[in-house]
Amino acid sequence: MVSRLVLTTVLAGLLAACSAPAPQAPAPAPEPPSSGREAPGPNNASMGLIEQARRARLAGDYERADGLLQRAQRVEPRNARVYLELSRLYREKGDLEAARHVAERGLLYCAGNSCQLLREEL
Repeated sequence: MVSRLVLTTVLAGLLAACSAPAPQAPAPAPEPPSSGREAPGPNNASMGLIEQARRARLAGDYERADGLLQRAQRVEPRNARVYLELSRLYREKGDLEAARHVAERGLLYCAGNSCQLLREEL
């Protein structure tokens, strides 16, 4: 009788475990476009942020430029222009290692002229 009760309890537990929903896997990270293809055209929001950041960088307001570029990167993470401007910003701030790292990352998303500009940052 005891073993039957134990067996029933174990089976009920197994059935309950099988009926529980499977845990959700995190969404996969976006893959960079294949070489030779640039990501879809830039959107107006990110281009506006990039231009504001460029002007802030040229004015010496590095904190503002960095914040604007971080926002642009969140809006459009595959825009090579964001990485180019970040690389230029870090180079002007004297952080050559970060400038090189960001330029290398930008090469994953570039095509045409933007690739050449990013290579110059290396």
